[in-house]
Amino acid sequence: MTARRVAVLGHVTRDIVRGPGGAETARPGGAAFYAAAALARLGLAVRLTTRLAARDRDLLAGLQRLGIAIVARGSAETTVFETLPADASGHRGHKDISVADPFEASDFDGISADAVVMDPLTTHDGFAALMAEVPHSRCRRATSHRRAGRPLPCHRRESGFG
Repeated sequence: MTARRVAVLGHVTRDIVRGPGGAETARPGGAAFYAAAALARLGLAVRLTTRLAARDRDLLAGLQRLGIAIVARGSAETTVFETLPADASGHRGHKDISVADPFEASDFDGISADAVVMDPLTTHDGFAALMAEVPHSRCRRATSHRRAGRPLPCHRRESGFG
């Protein structure tokens, strides 16, 4: 049996976590990174399309080891988030350091999948504009037992994501 094919579209990030005393840990992250990894571990055939700076392609190594097909589009910057140490109340601050270039309609080119996962992280990802451009004809028919043969809904958002 052929594994279900899932396309994941979203920014893989560099997450910088600052701990007490200024200790710093950097690691790959982002919703697209974790979604692609989880889907691959479930045995699905995953294709990830992301945008990041060429100098940060090392962030993709763990996903490649999982057998994920990666389409890494160039960007002037990689999305980088910093998590600050907890304050006296236990609240951890969050700071956006940089944001990768937004996705474009052409980033859908060549995608052939049973499902598409779009993982926005900031209002600058370009997903709101993308959804306005993606025609309903690109939506696939459902293959689950509950919706077999019926069109999947295409949800569109008029505003950015927070």
